[in-house]
Amino acid sequence: MKSSGPNEQVLTVHAIQLGDRINTSGIEGETLSTVPLAIRIDKAGIAVLFRYGVVVLIGLSPQQEQEFLEKLSIRVSGRFDRLRKKPRS
Repeated sequence: MKSSGPNEQVLTVHAIQLGDRINTSGIEGETLSTVPLAIRIDKAGIAVLFRYGVVVLIGLSPQQEQEFLEKLSIRVSGRFDRLRKKPRS
């Protein structure tokens, strides 16, 4: 595994299965792609939403992740009792 040097940036990525479905219609934000729906969060973050209940959060702080997940929660059907993070490959 390569260690990070002083000039290298660490990027966080979390894939979370929130429930059975996410209603992606009408979500506001700068759209980067439509299938799957990818939107920009602030200046450097990205959220990718899959209709089958998975969201991938890229480059967000823990606070940004929490705020986005709270806003997204009303769009999730078949919500799981607890969040299950997908294992890293």
